Amino acid sequence: MDTVVDPRAVAVSRGGGGRKIRRVLLVAVLGLSLSGCLFWQLTAERLLSCLTMDESIGAFAKSGDRLYLVCGDSWEPTAYLEILDVSDPVTPTYAGKPYSFTKATMGMPSISVSGDRVFLSGSDMMVVDVSNPSAPTTVKAFPLGGTCCVAGGYLVVVGAASYPDLTVKTYALSDLVNPTPPSPVPVGSLTVPAAGGAVIGKLVTAERMLYIFSELAFTIVDLSTMSSPVCVSATAFSSSVWDGKGLALKGNCAYLSYAYQGSDGRETGDVMVVDFSNRAAPRQVDFLENVGATIAVSGNYLLTQKTNTYDPIKVLDISDVFAPRPVASLNVRKSGDWILPVGDYALVLSYRQIATALIAPYR
Repeated sequence: MDTVVDPRAVAVSRGGGGRKIRRVLLVAVLGLSLSGCLFWQLTAERLLSCLTMDESIGAFAKSGDRLYLVCGDSWEPTAYLEILDVSDPVTPTYAGKPYSFTKATMGMPSISVSGDRVFLSGSDMMVVDVSNPSAPTTVKAFPLGGTCCVAGGYLVVVGAASYPDLTVKTYALSDLVNPTPPSPVPVGSLTVPAAGGAVIGKLVTAERMLYIFSELAFTIVDLSTMSSPVCVSATAFSSSVWDGKGLALKGNCAYLSYAYQGSDGRETGDVMVVDFSNRAAPRQVDFLENVGATIAVSGNYLLTQKTNTYDPIKVLDISDVFAPRPVASLNVRKSGDWILPVGDYALVLSYRQIATALIAPYR
């Protein structure tokens, strides 16, 4: 912050000149103090704690004060469901013992939560009862693959039945949590031609709409009637996005991030800013270059970071959602594949660590 001196305040006159000069000096000192505070705010250490995991993190979901993690190394046949209590984000604690399962037919699944049921969906699906986090149990397992998310009383599963098409199927949660062996029948289904490939990041639902970031397109599906989902639009990319990382929404704007290797050999990332005020015809309105592919929205701010580089978290003001404006760079000394805002804090989830960073007042 620059100290601005009003020339009228330094004019020396009889009797009052000393007071005026003292007032100017006070303003200058306050200005320098505020500048120092701002400098400290942007450069001070923001890392508060770090929890080291025994296995690498592959997927996560948060519900209430619990954080659910799918962990396991890609070369091992076994994966683990870890449950953490994050009611105090500075000191996350294990809420129970790891629940192991064979991922030979699952791959590293996506994860979604509804109440005391966790849905793990890879090439197959498994429903786990976590009402007792110390002793989770498998309720049901059946051949149903894809990326899943909970929307009201339904589970939405997105997959690629036949490349390059994209499929969307909806299931009543009551059909999935029942331990009866037969596989559930979808309530509704939809095929979107040439909009598929791998689904990137987490699916996002808002106002009964489903937003999908896949390799080939940004797709919006109307879920107003779960028995008959409708494709509102499928905006194709000019070329396939091979290493997409994140999808975040604010208002009528979507932020789509993907990673690539920069000219210096380090991993970086870009963010596409998409206006979907007209859902039938989304359009790209901005492009944030070299800001990193790890993204999250916290209040009126977009948080971005480069993965595996220990770069700071960059903060962009998105009060005007279509014109992000850089406002801060937070020193956290950790980087990860995901940023999860939790109130005044952010959990930075990396390969085998969960770091807690202070992000206030950027929330």
